Amino acid sequence: MNITSSILIAEKMLIEMLEKHSVIGKMISGVYVYLPENVKLPYIHIHKISTKDYSTKTFQSTEIKINLHCHSNEKGNTQLSIIQDEITRMFANKRFDYEGNIFLSSLTTSEIAPSKKGSNYTLNLDINLKHMEN
Repeated sequence: MNITSSILIAEKMLIEMLEKHSVIGKMISGVYVYLPENVKLPYIHIHKISTKDYSTKTFQSTEIKINLHCHSNEKGNTQLSIIQDEITRMFANKRFDYEGNIFLSSLTTSEIAPSKKGSNYTLNLDINLKHMEN
């Protein structure tokens, strides 16, 4: 395992979990690492990923910090509140068997706020995961 493979595994897991989620998957146009032109609202953007390697000679571990931006054009915060609640429930398990063991270290959400780009509303989520293999 290397850091690049940990990032790709975490991205793939997150995209699949969000797009296949029974509530979120029906609400959003997609989950994107790179935003396509004219992307349809609402959508989730994997905005930033950073990593830190904690591997030893006998144990491999990578911490992966993922910043998600959820964008909506619905006035008020109902749509983004539902997405926020569902993501929180989705990560309540804290452990995911997905190409190695992935554990949730923490999940932090921000206030839902008007976007700087006009009439959209944005929710930021910071997800800290650990990917471990023996």
